[in-house]
Amino acid sequence: MKFNVHGRTLHVSLWLALSTILMFPGTHESGPERAEYGFPLRFFTDYMMNSSHESTIWYIQGMNFQVGNYFLNVVLIYSVIRIAIFIKNKWFTKRADHEPSGDI
Repeated sequence: MKFNVHGRTLHVSLWLALSTILMFPGTHESGPERAEYGFPLRFFTDYMMNSSHESTIWYIQGMNFQVGNYFLNVVLIYSVIRIAIFIKNKWFTKRADHEPSGDI
């Protein structure tokens, strides 16, 4: 079985999955204060940590990026895009076949 990966669709799905961090609001969980981002699966977690060493805080300190969930999001988004393209192509092909040609 051959699986053909479309590069442009894969590229768009990679960026869409990554941009969901900014597009969709995060959920705040109980326990250690954290905000989780990503859609449909949460793959980016930001832990709100209070530190007494304010001068040594890095921007990425307290962040967790779950690579497995990210790539699963990419696969899901890629599949949705490919199915939408397939349905669109089938629908327009059927409509073009049923239209009268106009020749006499």
